[in-house]
Amino acid sequence: MKITKSNHNSIITAGLVKEMPSELKEAHSFYEESVQFYEEVPEVKEAIDLYLENVSDWVGKAKDKPNQNSGKEKKSTASKSSSTAKKTSSAANKRSNTAKKKSTPRKSTPKKTTQKRKTTATKRPKTTQKKTVRQENAKPVNKISPEVRFAKRAKSLHEKVATKTQIAAFVKALQRAILKKEIRKNSPHANFIMDMQRMLVNFHNGMSKSQEKFNLPASLLKKAVDLSDDERVRTSVRLVNRYIGLINTDKIASMKRLLDAIEKAIKQGKIKKEDDYYSVINSITKKLKNHTSNHTVLDATQTELAGLQDVLKKYNTLPSRLAQPKARKASAVKKK
Repeated sequence: MKITKSNHNSIITAGLVKEMPSELKEAHSFYEESVQFYEEVPEVKEAIDLYLENVSDWVGKAKDKPNQNSGKEKKSTASKSSSTAKKTSSAANKRSNTAKKKSTPRKSTPKKTTQKRKTTATKRPKTTQKKTVRQENAKPVNKISPEVRFAKRAKSLHEKVATKTQIAAFVKALQRAILKKEIRKNSPHANFIMDMQRMLVNFHNGMSKSQEKFNLPASLLKKAVDLSDDERVRTSVRLVNRYIGLINTDKIASMKRLLDAIEKAIKQGKIKKEDDYYSVINSITKKLKNHTSNHTVLDATQTELAGLQDVLKKYNTLPSRLAQPKARKASAVKKK
């Protein structure tokens, strides 16, 4: 099954995320933080496309396992039915077979499987606790800085098979950011970026095949991991983005989940009155309560769209469909 941006949230549930390998979990968290920059930032688009390919392969393999087990069960049931047909020849055979069936269920294998599940369940919370601590310590920002984006991208490629085109695109993205002065010489992470660029160029030039396993040196890996957890998108900004995705839809369940997320963020102190977008969050909350209670389509007036435009322009993630109403209004004034 091919997973895309449109069907990702409906297929990848919280239960599936818990079963993911550690590397895929990190890529999933990067997807959730950076999917809003998919169309605006080319390097984020490439990283997300790579994640969607990997998660599609992983989900496909996970679904194949139950099918194989069901095939085995069908074979076993077929053999049981044929054996019972033979056993019906005499009453004496039936009695002996029933006695055997009573004695067979005593197996030690179920106990072993339950013990394994318990041990794996106890190990998982440790990794999630570390991630939550890192996210809480991260600096909330409206837009992830280029240095942090490149650190996340390098970390997502570590110990994975990378193609020559991927490495070349990574190098070009770094050089483009330096030429546009998005990363300056006086940046606190300028040395890390230059070392990363040098390492990528050497790796690309030394590739004998079209694709090879990419490994970051220990020093660069440590810096990439630390830097990637240095910033996170502000909670209010992420929630505004989720709200925009629901405009002109009647997804009541999604509206309720967003409403719960807003109320939870306010209770936990992730959105405070001092937040720049606190008034926007308040108006969104009122709208969501109204539409979820009346089960109506989530609409937005011109003034509301203009307010959302002002919020999103500050971190350059304004969707094209929100920019259209403003352009139409201007053209109408010119005709008059």
